[in-house]
Amino acid sequence: MCGEHGRPSRPGNDMGRNVQGFSLVELMITVAILAILSLIAIPRFIGMRHAAYDASAQSTSANARIAEEAHRTLHGVYTDSLANLLTVDKNLLDDGQVTFVWVSANSSGYTFQTTHQFGKKTFTITP
Repeated sequence: MCGEHGRPSRPGNDMGRNVQGFSLVELMITVAILAILSLIAIPRFIGMRHAAYDASAQSTSANARIAEEAHRTLHGVYTDSLANLLTVDKNLLDDGQVTFVWVSANSSGYTFQTTHQFGKKTFTITP
């Protein structure tokens, strides 16, 4: 049996034949490139998730601030109760992983904090 260019071919000898596929070195380089890209992308993705959680807590605190002002307009005092704020804005608990902690509330002002369960920041809100 003759192979390409009239040379005899031997079984198992790929010389002279058009072999398709990837070599081990090419596959190892591809895996190494993917590993490097993963090392860059995964921490950025996690950081973006924390930023989104913090943005949710910040947005909820802004809505709670508006609800506090509406409560004061309706009742003449600020409240230190989430239940009272929910009478003004039923959507404050849309993100159930945001927690509220009141530091103080009286007729002249209020201070509360919001934090997302998976976020990294705590937002302190005062009038």
